Amino acid sequence: MVNAPRFWEPRLLVQLSFLFNARNLVSKGLKLNRAFRILTDIGVITVVPSEFANEIRTDSRLSYPQVITENFHARFPGFEGFREGTTDAALSRDIARKHLTHSLDKVTGALAEECAVALEDHFPDAKVDWTEINLRDHVLKLVARLSSRVFLGEEITRNDDWIKVTTEYTTDAYIAAKILRLWPAKLRPLVHWILPCCIKLRRHVFKARSIIIAAIERRRLVKEAAIKSGKPIPIFNDVIEWLEQDTKDTTSDYDPVVAQLILSQAAIHTTTDLLTQAILEIAATPEIVEPLRDEINDAANRLGWSKAAFHEMKLLDSVLKESQRRKPLAMTFMHRLVLEDTTLSNGDTIPKGSVIGVSADKLWDPNVHENPERFDGYRFVRMRESGDSKVANQAHLVSTSPNHLAFGYGKHACAGRFFAAHESKMALSNILLRYDWKLAPVSANEKPLEFGLVLVANPKARISMRLRQRS
Repeated sequence: MVNAPRFWEPRLLVQLSFLFNARNLVSKGLKLNRAFRILTDIGVITVVPSEFANEIRTDSRLSYPQVITENFHARFPGFEGFREGTTDAALSRDIARKHLTHSLDKVTGALAEECAVALEDHFPDAKVDWTEINLRDHVLKLVARLSSRVFLGEEITRNDDWIKVTTEYTTDAYIAAKILRLWPAKLRPLVHWILPCCIKLRRHVFKARSIIIAAIERRRLVKEAAIKSGKPIPIFNDVIEWLEQDTKDTTSDYDPVVAQLILSQAAIHTTTDLLTQAILEIAATPEIVEPLRDEINDAANRLGWSKAAFHEMKLLDSVLKESQRRKPLAMTFMHRLVLEDTTLSNGDTIPKGSVIGVSADKLWDPNVHENPERFDGYRFVRMRESGDSKVANQAHLVSTSPNHLAFGYGKHACAGRFFAAHESKMALSNILLRYDWKLAPVSANEKPLEFGLVLVANPKARISMRLRQRS
């Protein structure tokens, strides 16, 4: 273990130290060129070099659902949004793969409409004076509106109570999970009932249930009224409808509220983080703004807001992927619970019961990326144009590989990454066309935060914005 407690050190003290020294500890372990153990804030994790990602992605002895269930106490009320391995989680992934990915053009109009309204509602409207804002807070509201428009429809996305639930639930769940983890495992089934953080989670779920069930019932009445009057049944292109359609001929006991919470916790904060980082990178690299605007205007003027238009925005795609490369969500991905002793091809044996994660160090490896410490918005444009089809195929934002694990890899790669990319491009392109922005005069406020293995676009970063002056 790279940070094993010495005989006189309390384990908790070592775990606290890890939170502020994780990058150095992971770098130390990677020099061993083999799997290594590290004591983290959530317990011991075996970190596996990225060279073994292909072995791990197909190994049935390594369980993703179980590691999520254990880390986030998904068996307890309030933590329903983390119930991997359940009917609701399976439905959510199927919805992402079957409907969200294949219906991008069908939902693009709704996304464009919601984006315009949400920007007016939540972003500055000054045309001359610069307005200083907390970037993440504003982006979070925008992403929540866009995601909710597709997940739940126009009515709920304008519901302030729902936006409050969907923006607060994931953060509150992470905090509650950490606090509950401080208690002995045997006491958690009792303690969660009285911890204020867990009570708050249950209130979020109760509120979400009241909103979603009421919306489903209203839709049912609208459809029944249309049938009785002989009118066409209204068509809804959103997750509520897709869930209803996919389960109507089955005996599934799915819970539409849990399915929505699973989607929301997986989508909203991750997309918010990516967009926040991209906007900060662009602010620090202002020379890339006009080429981005030219590309967006050209594609949108010819093809409208569409999947085809976003496909042609190669620089925009590259800027988002480069932002993700520079600052992914974590230092390790592909977390699994080892169900039985597993031996890697180099002879390392990982014991049953271990939790593993694959290092994302290739994102910053100079042997993979030239000048990896520097933001290069054209990095993945050049990869696309390299003439090597294998390299070009890995240059897209949605592409996954052992060298780019930011969306995961293999069977449990992020099923919603195609929608996340589409949504991110819609938001960022509209912000670019509508606003000028620059970093606020606060020292180094664009730098991300590192907390253990987690990397976060700086939640306190502030930028100055104004509406663009156009002739």
